[in-house]
Amino acid sequence: MRSLLRIEEWTVLGLMAATMLCFAVHDMPFRAMPEVGIVSLFFFDFYPIVLVCGLLVVYRRLRLGDDWPSPFTSRQAVIEFLRIVWPFIVSQIAYANVKAYVPVFNPKTYDAQLIEIDKWTGGAWLCEALIGLRNSGWEALFDWFYLHFFAAVVFVLVLLCALGQWTLARRYSLAFILGSAIGMFFYVLIPAVGPCFLTEPSAVHDTTSTLKTSAHWQVVLWEERARMMVSPESYKLSPFIHIAAFPSLHVAHTVPAVWFSWKYARPFSYVIIPGVLINWLATMALEWHYAIDVWAGLAAGALAIVLANKWVKDPA
Repeated sequence: MRSLLRIEEWTVLGLMAATMLCFAVHDMPFRAMPEVGIVSLFFFDFYPIVLVCGLLVVYRRLRLGDDWPSPFTSRQAVIEFLRIVWPFIVSQIAYANVKAYVPVFNPKTYDAQLIEIDKWTGGAWLCEALIGLRNSGWEALFDWFYLHFFAAVVFVLVLLCALGQWTLARRYSLAFILGSAIGMFFYVLIPAVGPCFLTEPSAVHDTTSTLKTSAHWQVVLWEERARMMVSPESYKLSPFIHIAAFPSLHVAHTVPAVWFSWKYARPFSYVIIPGVLINWLATMALEWHYAIDVWAGLAAGALAIVLANKWVKDPA
């Protein structure tokens, strides 16, 4: 009998079940992402991008007529969009839980080993060069693209939906979910905090204000990690504020954005790819990641694409 659920829906439900079981074994609470996290994710990432993609498609349709598909003009299209989006969002609940509790699952860190690999492969030289570039006046540029990388991820998903490329959008969503799953596995297997957390980050002015720079984020992340390690049972999960470096999911999550935009929406890729490349460099320039984290992120993203293309079939 044909399943009512799709492969990406089964994947995210399985991911949630596995992480909840892991938490039960360790006698720790599994916390859902605070509602404000999902609301902000939708309104600050999905809503404006849906609007932009819709306007682009309407514009192209007015110019090209029936040669360009209509955006979200039917009830079925809206339902299809929601079915593609909900696993994409819900996967982040499991991801955020695991990332928060990595020190509890595996208190050892492997930063020393990753540093040695970087020295051996030349990655240390690359990181030093990028840090020098940051200190010569590029920090604001690196900061902006690092902190806003998710906009590119969401843009490609919504664009594929707006173009009526539902199968491609499903593959893309599954690639994102699988990238998160691969990252979670290695976060627990090979935990590392990253170069900026090898020593306590320097205090920055007014860290309670809006988190506008990596320096602000790094101080708050350090404080949150210390608080959780003292009392994990009372820790209150907040979205996207936890420390785990290997692999870089800032890289892994944007590899599908590059691949799918280049292959299926090339005019848009000329805008997306430069920003993604700056984001990849920023992970090292801002000292969030070692070079080996970036290479591992590229591999994780590529593997996620291969699996998603294999598992999501074209409609019969």
